[in-house]
Amino acid sequence: DGGISEQNKKRLDEICFTYGRGLPIWIQAVNIQEIINTSVALDRGPLSQYSRLFLARLLPKHLERVLYFDCDIVVNNSLQELWNLNIEGKTIAALYDAFSKYYRKNIGLKSDDIMFNSGVMLIDLKKWKENHVEERLLKFILSKKGKVQQGDQGALNAILSHETFCFEPRFNAVTIFFDFKYKHMMIYRKPP
Repeated sequence: DGGISEQNKKRLDEICFTYGRGLPIWIQAVNIQEIINTSVALDRGPLSQYSRLFLARLLPKHLERVLYFDCDIVVNNSLQELWNLNIEGKTIAALYDAFSKYYRKNIGLKSDDIMFNSGVMLIDLKKWKENHVEERLLKFILSKKGKVQQGDQGALNAILSHETFCFEPRFNAVTIFFDFKYKHMMIYRKPP
């Protein structure tokens, strides 16, 4: 909850009632600027986008695995296969995205390192904690003085590129796959 009005919360509750679903549990968004005591540049949405970096502190301690979705995700099939995915000891599973070597360079990655789309992530929360991901993310954001390309997604990529299992696009069919033909994607993004 990054400031959702009571009226809109009630609207969301009504949708849940209409479709026979459980009600949302509202978790207060963490203000990263208060945590790191510096302003954070916003290039892709509200400040609340950074709240997912604090999963380990926000969610119940007993959880070992989390399936994260951005709010614009449409689920049209069972999540069981994704939930049970073997991520081969990695910290997260996500979609390998079509970013150029320049995006990678801007966040300190090599030109052929994995850069993923963070809209759908299967997270091994136990490994996240063991590997001190939150602390590493905050340190990275501070090292960039709060100005990270792609915001929280850029920080996640900078820290987790080598700890990511890449799953199939059927688990996160990003817009670029539909907006561009392959040859145009290669011109526009120049992925390695």
